[in-house]
Amino acid sequence: PVANYVPAVRIGNLVYTSGQLPFVSGKLEFRGKVHEGADGTVTPEQAVSAARQCTLNALAAIDALVGLDSITRIVKVTGYVASGPGFSGQPQVLNGASDLLADIFGDAGVHARSAVGVAELVGATQRVGDLGVGGVGIQARLGDRVGARGGELPALVRIARLEDHRPPLRAARHPECA
Repeated sequence: PVANYVPAVRIGNLVYTSGQLPFVSGKLEFRGKVHEGADGTVTPEQAVSAARQCTLNALAAIDALVGLDSITRIVKVTGYVASGPGFSGQPQVLNGASDLLADIFGDAGVHARSAVGVAELVGATQRVGDLGVGGVGIQARLGDRVGARGGELPALVRIARLEDHRPPLRAARHPECA
């Protein structure tokens, strides 16, 4: 985490993730506001890719806390998109997250969603500035069966399990939340 919070919290049979940024190997992958056709901005296509990366990072936070095989249903996804003037494609940007979850979990990955466009987002430090996709958070229901289709997690999620994709954990399992 980049501030005073944990990447994921379990309450009963639900797990909630904090908003995840599009970090790859500790580096922010995309910077700027999403806008079509303007120089120095994040294109809508890049923002879709960033939303996928945010989702992989959220899944890595869940994996570190309870394991991905515990997921029986993705309940809700919330995404914040730093948007340039006139950009209204936030739902299409968040399709990057939603499509990935449906690919991984099948019908259990189809979820409720909020896609929010914002003027500014604070990143890992003040010098990071605006982010094309500022955060994707996931709420998932847990149970005793394997959540991914066919019991085998796709290669993308196995990549998200790698140590350099995992957010550092602080007090991830509070005794009252286990």
